[in-house]
Amino acid sequence: MNMLVDRNEFYALHQLAQYHALPDDLRLANRLLDLSSVYPAGKQLGIDMLLRLNNWPPICDLLIKEKKVEVALRLFVEKWDAKRDTGTLQRGTQLRRSSCRQLRIYMILSFSITSSRTFKI
Repeated sequence: MNMLVDRNEFYALHQLAQYHALPDDLRLANRLLDLSSVYPAGKQLGIDMLLRLNNWPPICDLLIKEKKVEVALRLFVEKWDAKRDTGTLQRGTQLRRSSCRQLRIYMILSFSITSSRTFKI
């Protein structure tokens, strides 16, 4: 991959990643995200790879940094499973504390609306 980047052969890299000739890997996904300033399509390739790896917290973090909090909240609510993912936010993400608070508030509101319950925040 580094050879392709050094030679600015982003199209070839894109094809290899898109057609899974390169195995899904967290480091590769992060590298693709880093390339987005030089090769904008790298961002989507990195996000797709993170989703295939079921590593969604960094995607939420990226969306929040881009001021797309609502999309991040929807992804969080869709992907997070409290029974299975206990501690995921603490271990796998670098979400800012305020962002975590927003996610928790959204989850509480979403749950209370769907179950007709109310909770103290």
